[in-house]
Amino acid sequence: MFVFSWGDVGALCQYKARSKIHGDCAAAMLPYSNEHRDVAEQNWVELDKPRQVGNTTGGSRHGVISNYSANPEAVYSFFSLIAIPPVAKLMAMYSWGGVDPGLSCQFLEDGGTAKLDE
Repeated sequence: MFVFSWGDVGALCQYKARSKIHGDCAAAMLPYSNEHRDVAEQNWVELDKPRQVGNTTGGSRHGVISNYSANPEAVYSFFSLIAIPPVAKLMAMYSWGGVDPGLSCQFLEDGGTAKLDE
């Protein structure tokens, strides 16, 4: 039902030769809110207008946990796993549809921490 993938999955699902979901792909805006949790301050911050995060085809790697989730801890655990540098690097390196790096551990320069020999 859901795809957690790079932002180009909408285009990739149209590739008949490789896509297993060709013809079955659709997108919708991610949910958003007028507040967010400030982890450092341990409080909720109310916003003047909603903060829309991500895009309609991949969420720009911002995971969303629904208030209706039966297992929010499991979802959070999964998001935490794919955010750690070793996994994030593998996800960026081994994509047949292109590389969309988004974390500092995936960049060599401009604040990136990746090493060429990695």
